[in-house]
Amino acid sequence: MTSRMGFLKVKLNIVFSVIAETLRARSTLDVDNHNMFLRIYKLIDTHEEISISHTFRETNQCADVLANIKVDIVEDIVFGENFPTCITQLVDGDLSDVFFSMFVIV
Repeated sequence: MTSRMGFLKVKLNIVFSVIAETLRARSTLDVDNHNMFLRIYKLIDTHEEISISHTFRETNQCADVLANIKVDIVEDIVFGENFPTCITQLVDGDLSDVFFSMFVIV
């Protein structure tokens, strides 16, 4: 889908570090997920530049909010002009380089 729209570079921020490492290594986790990973690699191969990194869920608030909004999507991609205020604020924060610190106590 992204290559059809003319995007050449894609950045993937993945919440699960195991999946991010698996994608970087171009391997598969197990037999059950083998086909899913093959489809992901096929999509990755259609782009000139791909960046895969692990992102803590707490720092990816916009994606978290979008995932929790229950919307019926008919098309592959949805364009809109009026978004919920919580989304607009998070995107505005991203554009102004606002970042969130997170301490992990081990």
